[in-house]
Amino acid sequence: MTKRFLVLPLLFLLASCSPKATDSSTPVPSTPTVPVVEDTGGLLETAETAESIKRALHKGDIAEEFSGPKAYQIALHALLKQDESPYSLSVSHSRFGASFLGIPYDIDMKMGTYSTPKESFVEGLVDGGIVIKRALRCYDQLQNSCSVYQGSTKEDFPEAEETTYDYDGFLDTFGMLFHKEFYVLEDKETGKETFLGDDRETFDSCQEEGKRQRTGSTLININHDTILDGDVKENKDGTFTISLTLDEVKGNQYYAKLFSKVAGLHDELHVHGCQIDFLLDKDLNLISSTYTTRLDVPILILGEIVYFNDVEQVMQTNYLRSEDGTFKQGEERIDLTIPDTEETEFDGYAFLPEIEDNTEEQ
Repeated sequence: MTKRFLVLPLLFLLASCSPKATDSSTPVPSTPTVPVVEDTGGLLETAETAESIKRALHKGDIAEEFSGPKAYQIALHALLKQDESPYSLSVSHSRFGASFLGIPYDIDMKMGTYSTPKESFVEGLVDGGIVIKRALRCYDQLQNSCSVYQGSTKEDFPEAEETTYDYDGFLDTFGMLFHKEFYVLEDKETGKETFLGDDRETFDSCQEEGKRQRTGSTLININHDTILDGDVKENKDGTFTISLTLDEVKGNQYYAKLFSKVAGLHDELHVHGCQIDFLLDKDLNLISSTYTTRLDVPILILGEIVYFNDVEQVMQTNYLRSEDGTFKQGEERIDLTIPDTEETEFDGYAFLPEIEDNTEEQ
């Protein structure tokens, strides 16, 4: 029996599933043809592209110059500016209604990523009442080592066991590092990525064809090879809206990694569509984003794998930047710090997006 169920970016916190389901009627979606867009040689943005964006912004014709698939270059420009900030924060929020065995319940998801010059931190919390509670923290000291702590709720963090990964192990398990821009080597045949380095000099000196630049400011894979279409709109208040439609397989590959590797999904995750809309200020700094997709996900229910089909996933994210670790919330100023393993609260959630209470049964 097919049921509707919420699936969020932090579903990787679910316990491992049992052996592969024997019946999956959902076909694998076909992959649309990706339009030809300039290959940047493994970089997310070339110096020439950055300069052309600045000229277009100065002339006031960003929307005309970067219409269609080229719109992705504006989004990447903003993401890389976020990476360049000494202190950068992104906080995501989703709230949905669902039902299990005919009983309605609410699910709330929060996720925060905070990067400083010396450390990067990510925390995810999923609260679905008696149905699901999951919590995860990752501390990255920017020294090829990540420490991960997991539990049912944030109150479990002080007693949670530490699991340590080097960057290759973390990439293999989670799909993406959560700190600022970094570089990887991508195996052409398998698509597997291994860590190359954090500095541009390492990238430039590497002679491998598979060298790639990545940004930890988003888990959506945005580049010339994933874009299908896009649009740039200048709003009346001087802000810009960048709307991107991405290849549903390539654009979601890091999410798929999270689901399959950590949740132990023994059957195939099906992804339908990949749409993300960014709101930028007049200087092309990130303000917020809305990510939307639909998923068919195999979940362990009472000892059996059940596909929850055509599940809509919507995530709202706010982005903030700071020169010294102090962030403003209205008139309030918050000196944001990374909580140690004995603390249960992360102050970054003060900047969570305002979302509608969409808790009706799906």
